[in-house]
Amino acid sequence: MAFKAELLSEKMKACGVSQKQLAERTSFDVRSISRWANGHQIPKPASILKLAEALGCSLKDFDPDFADSMEGVIVSGRVSAASHNAYAAMKLVFNVSQTQILELAPILFATVAARALQIPADDDAFVAAQEREARNRGIRIERCGSLDEVEGLDLDCKAANDHKCFGLEPEHGSTAIARNLFWEALSRMVAQADNRVSVDMWQQDWPGHVPDADGFNPHVALLDLVAEGDPEIIRRLVRGELRFSTSIDKAQIASKGDLNQLAELIRKDLADQAAAHRAMLEDRRRASQARLDLWRQGYEREHPEWAQEYEELTAALCHPANWYPAYYSDKMIEEARANPFAEARFLDDARYPGRFVLPRPFGHKPEPVYPCTNADVERFDELQAHRAASKAAFEGGSK
Repeated sequence: MAFKAELLSEKMKACGVSQKQLAERTSFDVRSISRWANGHQIPKPASILKLAEALGCSLKDFDPDFADSMEGVIVSGRVSAASHNAYAAMKLVFNVSQTQILELAPILFATVAARALQIPADDDAFVAAQEREARNRGIRIERCGSLDEVEGLDLDCKAANDHKCFGLEPEHGSTAIARNLFWEALSRMVAQADNRVSVDMWQQDWPGHVPDADGFNPHVALLDLVAEGDPEIIRRLVRGELRFSTSIDKAQIASKGDLNQLAELIRKDLADQAAAHRAMLEDRRRASQARLDLWRQGYEREHPEWAQEYEELTAALCHPANWYPAYYSDKMIEEARANPFAEARFLDDARYPGRFVLPRPFGHKPEPVYPCTNADVERFDELQAHRAASKAAFEGGSK
């Protein structure tokens, strides 16, 4: 059987598996793995079979006569940790390899993309049918919607006509409410899957964006089982903050085929990973806070009046500390809290008139009274920019 060392190295890289991890999966010595991957030695056929099983691929993937021909082509690329977790879940539930899933990927993608391009026309036909039914019953209804919604529907139709399955992003400054047609199609398919998969944390519906696996739950029952319903563990798995395959590998080595023990070992390792992740974030937070405290000492000494003015404007204009906008995901909030040096604060729109205010027609309610002015916001922006420049100089000097 022909064997090409470069193909083994490519497959390990594509699977995110190190030589040490592959040695643990196969019971081979790590030095043997190194010699095979570097081309210093050719493994025996039985060893190649074990390597293929451990990497979830075919023997032909290591054979240059097959992999380098038109009969089969090596496809490799880096995927998100969340996607890697989904591969591991599919392997555990359906006993399918990464290679088998990759073989089906273009078929599944083409199916969802085709469905996505149908959505504007299907939605329009659905509404038209409702209108006809209403007229038949003597009920008068009219299509209505804001200008933003109408412009968004026009963008959706244009995206479908142009085969833009992810939709079209509105132009800068536009408030059109367009959709990511691919996300819309997949979410509708998921709704028909009887809660077997979930998009509840898959916050990737903005138009023009190519989604990744971050937040997608590929098998609700499995993740509930291994996490015992712990929402933090489930969230970290679907976000790719924990490595599912690592837990599975450790458990399969220790459980010796006992399913109950396998689930328990996976659960324990995931809990350990989550605890380690929290500890890592806390270490980052403390280090960032220490940098902030040190920088503030110097800044307040050099610019005491500006430092005081910034604190006063922050209290007057901003939401309380540790407040984050609705579009912030749990992961974004964690990252922000772990970096107090950035001083992330958000303006409260209810505290100032707004940068773009239209005059109110005569006879309407009087203008509301705001505690702050737009000039205060402009000054706050200036102070933030000054602090950012000072921090950049501080960081550069401390390296």
